[in-house]
Amino acid sequence: MQLSQILQFRNEETLLSTNKQIQTASDNMQKGNEYIRVNTEALATLALGSQREAQAMKVLTIIAMLYLPASLVAVCSNPHRQIGRNAD
Repeated sequence: MQLSQILQFRNEETLLSTNKQIQTASDNMQKGNEYIRVNTEALATLALGSQREAQAMKVLTIIAMLYLPASLVAVCSNPHRQIGRNAD
């Protein structure tokens, strides 16, 4: 009789310890999931901002491709420009 009581007590003790460990692991997983969710939202915001920036850079590149050659021609074809001389 005494042996069965000892074994039952040890079984209950082990069960309680296991339940505490499971609860702690579950709490840690919930905290980890929240951390991951917050980071995912931040990364999505950064990705959206990067996409908008890339679109703006494409527009600026097209504008530069159109105006830069024309301004280079205008500067190089200026007859009043003195090359290699000081305008004293």
